[in-house]
Amino acid sequence: MDFQDTSYEEQEEASNITYIAPDAPIESGKLKEWRDRRRTLKVVTHPLLNVAISWISAVDIYGEAREKQVCAFSAEESTLYTLHTPGFFLNPCQVRLSNIMCNYFEELQMLYQNLEYKFFDPKEMLLGSSQSLIPSFFNRICKSYRISTENCINEYKNDVLMTLVDSYTLLYCVEAIYLNSDDRNYSELIVEWVNRSDPQPSQEDGLEIMTSRTPCLHPGFWPYVHKGLFKQVISCLQQSGIESVEPKAVEVIDTTIDILETFQSSRKSFGNENILKWRHWRGRVISCIRTLKLDNLEISSAFRCLFEIISGDRDAIFRESDTWQECLGALILLNDPLNCKTVKDIYRVYDSVVNGEDSFTVDETLPVESACAALFSGNIPKAMIQAAQIQSGIAAHIADLLLKAGILEEFETNEYPLSLRDYLVLNYADQLITNPDTWKIALVYWKTVPEIGIQRIKIVLPRIPLTSNERTDEVLAFCDQFHLNEEACMIASIWAKELERKKKLGSAVLLYDRVNNSYQIDQINWFLFETSLIQGYPANVDQLMETFLESPYSSSSRSIASLLAPYAILKTFYQLKFQGKRCAAAHYLASLIKAVDIPKKYMLLLLAEMLHFLDDSLPRAFTMRDIFDYQMIFMFLGANTHVSIFNKFIHKKRLYIYIMKQG
Repeated sequence: MDFQDTSYEEQEEASNITYIAPDAPIESGKLKEWRDRRRTLKVVTHPLLNVAISWISAVDIYGEAREKQVCAFSAEESTLYTLHTPGFFLNPCQVRLSNIMCNYFEELQMLYQNLEYKFFDPKEMLLGSSQSLIPSFFNRICKSYRISTENCINEYKNDVLMTLVDSYTLLYCVEAIYLNSDDRNYSELIVEWVNRSDPQPSQEDGLEIMTSRTPCLHPGFWPYVHKGLFKQVISCLQQSGIESVEPKAVEVIDTTIDILETFQSSRKSFGNENILKWRHWRGRVISCIRTLKLDNLEISSAFRCLFEIISGDRDAIFRESDTWQECLGALILLNDPLNCKTVKDIYRVYDSVVNGEDSFTVDETLPVESACAALFSGNIPKAMIQAAQIQSGIAAHIADLLLKAGILEEFETNEYPLSLRDYLVLNYADQLITNPDTWKIALVYWKTVPEIGIQRIKIVLPRIPLTSNERTDEVLAFCDQFHLNEEACMIASIWAKELERKKKLGSAVLLYDRVNNSYQIDQINWFLFETSLIQGYPANVDQLMETFLESPYSSSSRSIASLLAPYAILKTFYQLKFQGKRCAAAHYLASLIKAVDIPKKYMLLLLAEMLHFLDDSLPRAFTMRDIFDYQMIFMFLGANTHVSIFNKFIHKKRLYIYIMKQG
């Protein structure tokens, strides 16, 4: 594309960005031939949206005029083409989710601004002490974000689904590690996160295994049991058919089920009494490992492995886990739940999973996995950067939450004057503003970033397409909210001009008055004044304007009545004149002629209207004082205007005759 109208001979094609338009007039492989016909593509980009209008134009690429040959433009080359970058446009799911999350975002900003609160340090805080309002509120907002995302997961499919699932996984991870306020132990929270984010084995696999003739003989049975949750394992053992293969296993199954059923729930923090119960329970599991004896070595080995996992044996957990997430959840739940009370304890366990001797590897090519791993290691900035690759809105909301919770550090430098939170919020708002259904939401996010965000609002508001009175009122309301008086005047004037074009002068006057644009109201007044004088009867106006003229103070603004007064008087004059009320009409005409603020260019036309009332066969319409005032005005006009000698003579003669007969 030729954005600067320069010669193609001076451009390098490798540096050009190519967009393919399906209806473009250039056939594939014929670009050079098209250029040789002296063609170039001109482009004008929208200052706000990621949209451009392009058209084909001729370009002078020859040095001498005699070499130029004009090639006629085809119909395809004479049309306008729209270009845009689809990646910046929001799909229906994103629009819906952005509207929902914006409400929670605003609620959080409002609470944060209105409460004076000394922030706690979640990294050092014991899990059981988070009873204050603020942590609970942060948890509720984060959970609201997550539930909103989950609801969309159930309604949208295809390409949108993966982004929603990743967003849900990340929000759940943040909630489990940093924003838990239910006084729940980390072990259960993180195990829930593991099973919700990547449930393994799947329900389909379990159904296939458990519906086989003898489930325990299915090759996937024991791996399924070893990875299952406690209730799931109990159900599998009860329906396994192991007793038909190994009769002695009946007692082992009953013991295993009893152990699983008496597992100390980690829903609440461990108290002293629960600690003793948990240690007793774990001792019982270890005892089962030592006393386990079955004839079937395969089944015996499988039960031993199950007991080792339940007892929290690190080697067994590492051996049976397929991912670092599974290993981390099992270690926190079964290995040492008593010493997992703070976020730093989570960091320690995670470090042992990914940096130990038999460590797991984090797949950094997957943004959601990389982001969650960064959260477990305490590298919040990295997590936010990875979150932005999933979806800019999720990154902005999480960064905002973590900053307000005192978890994400807010640092600015001369090189990077924006905090990470502000950068992500601005980036998200920049995306929202490109969509006609979310431009108002963008302003909500921009206004939370001091200076830069407000400056963007100031630039954008005058460029919002005005399509209706309601849209204009919305934009003006935002201008009032941010005290943007100049921008409000500009916006109101743009739409008011459109209303004038549609002959809706009353609405235009109201709009001008809203932004104190007295000049434009005055212009409308004199336009109607001149139109009526020239045609000799009142101009045709809309009903709202008629109301202003008939009841000058019916509007809430006195300035409207004051500015429209000249035309209102002229309109009343014509109405009385046509009704035959000569004296009353003459009174209004006299007030206009003698008014000091009536432009001189209208004076002759007003004096011409006076001729109708100089008929000596009718009762006198003017007072003698009015007559002499008119004579002085006429003498002044005679010396300062280009009226013809004939017209001056006619006016003077009729006026003198009228004066003599009246005097």
